[in-house]
Amino acid sequence: MSKNTGEYMSIIIVGDLHLKQKEPFFQVSKQFLNWLDENYREQEMVFAGDIFDSSSPMWIVYKEFKEFLMKRKNYTYIVKGNHDTSKNKGCSLSAFNLIDNVIVYEDYQEVKIQNHKCLILPFIYDYKSFQDLSGEYDFIITHLMPKEFQFGDEGVEFSKLKGKFIHGHHHIRADFQDRFNNEHIIVGVPYETRNGEAQPHRIIEIKNDKSICEIDVPLFFTHETISYGQEPSNKMNIINVIDAPSKQLVYEKYKEYYIRDTGIKLLRTENTKESFKQEFESANILEKFKKYSQENNLSKEVSEECSSRLSRII
Repeated sequence: MSKNTGEYMSIIIVGDLHLKQKEPFFQVSKQFLNWLDENYREQEMVFAGDIFDSSSPMWIVYKEFKEFLMKRKNYTYIVKGNHDTSKNKGCSLSAFNLIDNVIVYEDYQEVKIQNHKCLILPFIYDYKSFQDLSGEYDFIITHLMPKEFQFGDEGVEFSKLKGKFIHGHHHIRADFQDRFNNEHIIVGVPYETRNGEAQPHRIIEIKNDKSICEIDVPLFFTHETISYGQEPSNKMNIINVIDAPSKQLVYEKYKEYYIRDTGIKLLRTENTKESFKQEFESANILEKFKKYSQENNLSKEVSEECSSRLSRII
C-alpha cells in the first residue's frame, strides 16, 4: 500500500534507461528523470533493469540517479539488468538499498506491490534456472525474454509460470504480444538509447483493477537522417548525414551538432571506393545473419525483424 495515504495507488513501470555520461544521452536522461519526478513522485515505481549502460557507471551518472531516488516519496523497486552487473565487480545497484523506500532485486523474489502479487525475475548469469519456477501471479516483472524471441539458445522457457509478463531488456516494443494473447508485454526504452529506436516511447501504468495502460513519454530527441546541406530539426538530435562529399566536410559543417560517425554516407564521387566498402561490409553482415538464422532455425518473424533492424543500424 502507499506509504503516505494508506490507500492503493497505481504502479508505474519504466523500461531500460542505459544511463551514461555521453551526450546528448546524459542530458536526455536528466530531462526524462525530471519528467518522471514531476508527474509520478507520489506513486510506487518499478524500473525493469539496465539502469546503467555499464556495470561501472561514471560517478556523475550514478549521482544523478541517486538524487532522483532520494526525492521520491514512495517505494521504488529496481530490477537488476545485464548491464548493471559483472562477474568481477558485482552489481552496480546494490548501494541503492541504503536509500529509504528503495529495494533492489538481485535474484528472483515474490513480492506484494500495492494489492498485486508479483514475481520479480532480474538478470542473473544462471537465468536458465528460472525455467524451474512455477506459480501463479498477477504480474511477472523481468529483465529476461521468452526463448521464442531471443537468438539461438538465449531466452527462458516460462511455461510453468502463470500471469501477465512485463519485460524489460528488449528495447523496442514489439508486435508479438498478440501471439501470446497479450500475456507478454515489452516496456521498451523511454527514449532512444541507440540508432534505430525511433518510435513512440512509453512507460506503463498498472491500475488498481490490474488493467494496464500506456503513457506517452515526451520526445526529447531522436536520431535524424538529413542530406548534406540540410539543417537538423533539433539541436539535441543525433544526425545521420547522407550524400556527403566527405567525412571531413561533415564534421566541419555540423561541428555544433551531435554526429553519428557510422551514419555518414558519402556521395559516389571520388569517395566511391569508401562508399562501396561500406556497402559491402553491410551486405556481408546481413548475409552472415541470414546464415546464422538458418543454422539456428530462427522463426521467420524473428529473422525478418532482426534483418530489418540490422539494415537500419549498419
